[in-house]
Amino acid sequence: MSVPSLVRPLFLVNALTAFFTPTNQATVPLVVGQDEAGPAFALSSATTELINIIGPGLAGATAALLGTRNLFFVDAASFLLSGLLILTLPALRAAQGEDQRSTWAGIRDGTARLWRDPPIRFALLLELVAAIAGALILVNTVTRIQGDLQLSEATYGWVMAAYGLGATLASLVVGFVGKRWPRTRFILLGGLITSVAILPGNIAPLPVILILWLLAGVGQNWVNLPAETLLAERTEEAAQGRVYGAHFAWSHLWYALTYPVAGWLGTRVPQANFLVGGGLAVALLVVVVVALRPQGKAGSPAAGGPGAESI
Repeated sequence: MSVPSLVRPLFLVNALTAFFTPTNQATVPLVVGQDEAGPAFALSSATTELINIIGPGLAGATAALLGTRNLFFVDAASFLLSGLLILTLPALRAAQGEDQRSTWAGIRDGTARLWRDPPIRFALLLELVAAIAGALILVNTVTRIQGDLQLSEATYGWVMAAYGLGATLASLVVGFVGKRWPRTRFILLGGLITSVAILPGNIAPLPVILILWLLAGVGQNWVNLPAETLLAERTEEAAQGRVYGAHFAWSHLWYALTYPVAGWLGTRVPQANFLVGGGLAVALLVVVVVALRPQGKAGSPAAGGPGAESI
């Protein structure tokens, strides 16, 4: 299949993902309730990360058994089965009691709710810190492994698997600890870990890179997963769809900004791209913590609390 013929279906898949992801995130607290949203998000994240690790191997085995073309039919059937299972859930009334708004009004309202809530605003900016580190890993790891170290594609796969394994383990920890730690403390620790882990990436040998990238995966998940839970805990049910949609847009905007930065560093300072990018992430983290760290006792605006969460 030619590259132009692949563009249209890939564009469609990613465009539909923009609808699926925030809808899925907003549905979780509606199904399990706000009190159980944290463990539910953790289980969902751990499952997703585990599938990302073992999925390529299963896909390769299925393609070898059935053929590449038939693999797409199997994939489509799995989505159809998922849709039928979703239809068996009790009716979800996410929009019950919600006033009808235009699309842009909903986006503006969701964005305003993100930025005016101190813990959520803190989490959103720490997601920018994590996006800097994540973009550097996703863009420049292949050059480091296959270019600088002259190792194989399989080795690159193992390094990225370590990154995914770290995210999986981090999800399990978040689910186990639950509410015993403030969400913002997890987010701060995650931003620090993922930023510091990539700093020695240009000089570390392969065994050390495997450990560092596992830690970076832990840090990435400790930023993103508690942020999703914060949205559920601090937003009333009727507005969660708008808030998750706005959060999806902003978190992806961070990557739209950081991917070019990662690429620019990879071409301009190829021997120090992880050091410079990690330093940028750490510097931004310090600025956010000093200027915008939430203070006071934990509370949930959705439940009538004081609206702040201490670190």
